[in-house]
Amino acid sequence: MSFIYKITEKETGKFYIGSRYSKNCDPSDMLTTYFTSSKIVAPMIHSKGIDAFECVILSEGLSVDDTLILENEMIAEVLFDNLCLNQQAHVSPVMWNPHRIERSPWDVPRYKHLHHVWGMSHMLWLVVEDNPDHIGDGVSRKMFYDTFNDGKSKKLFKRIHDMLKDGWRPLDDPEWVDEFGSVNIPESELLSKLNNIPVPWERRRSNSVQQAWSLAHEFWLISHVNPEHNGNGVCRKGAAKILADGKYSSIFKQMITMFKEGWRPMEDPRWTCRFVK
Repeated sequence: MSFIYKITEKETGKFYIGSRYSKNCDPSDMLTTYFTSSKIVAPMIHSKGIDAFECVILSEGLSVDDTLILENEMIAEVLFDNLCLNQQAHVSPVMWNPHRIERSPWDVPRYKHLHHVWGMSHMLWLVVEDNPDHIGDGVSRKMFYDTFNDGKSKKLFKRIHDMLKDGWRPLDDPEWVDEFGSVNIPESELLSKLNNIPVPWERRRSNSVQQAWSLAHEFWLISHVNPEHNGNGVCRKGAAKILADGKYSSIFKQMITMFKEGWRPMEDPRWTCRFVK
């Protein structure tokens, strides 16, 4: 269990945002058995009593990585509010620079375990489909983090991807270049690795898997994620029932993810070469 909380001193309105992610922690622990690990807030609670404070749970149920990312974003939005006690708790100079709060999240010490993900930003931009000048055939965000980060840190890659779509370019950001400019692999090596990524229907070549993927275009035509159906099309379980006698639901689920990311079977020469006769 991991969660994000906000503790507010009722009399003054001063507040603190924090997170907890130990193995057996629970939101019900707040202000009962757990009083934060903050060296500023915990003594205040013990001195004034729990009745002087209120606690609100802002998020729960996310992975630890995603919890820490979301907590960082929440703190960044309020850090320079005069009532925010996180000002005093975070002593890194980075957290005191309003420009670096937004542009240099990789510098926050407590999120160093995600540092390497930010370092992949330029590589992602080089190959992602949204880049009109992408190298190679272009890949989805999901394919990129599955390949280069074992499928981890999904939410952070989405944040980076959104920044790229909004116009942020790592190589145009001097702070990013200072931090990561020398860690990216050459384009030729990057392209070689991407070209060797097996497409889903090649990872397992059993007859049943091949049969499922051969139905991808038919599924797209009736899928609820196809904009022509305005959300009223068929879900994965419906597709399994209509197209495959109730089978392959998990593979249809994977197709939906790919559809949402822009994959169209008839526009993918790898798929048409394999399945269109």
